[in-house]
Amino acid sequence: MTEHTTPRSVRFRLEREADWRDLEGMVGRTLNRGLSVLSDEELQRLPRLYRDVLSSLSVARSTALDRSMVEYLDSLASRAYLVMYGTRRLRRNVVGDF
Repeated sequence: MTEHTTPRSVRFRLEREADWRDLEGMVGRTLNRGLSVLSDEELQRLPRLYRDVLSSLSVARSTALDRSMVEYLDSLASRAYLVMYGTRRLRRNVVGDF
């Protein structure tokens, strides 16, 4: 398949998927164990990857790319938001307060 015959959504995904996977890994580890599990390099990359996934989500929505991609990016952006701006309380404290 040449660049001109490859569907736009496939090219879009291929160009960005590695960064999405990196962010997904960081978010998963952080939501489970806190920001301290990230290396200094990852902490520096986290804001850029978060902004990039928001940008990708905006493009995917505005150009009507495949629905499953939009749903994936929306979910990733939501989870990354929790890491970036969510409460810093530990889960056990929240459960204990309950």
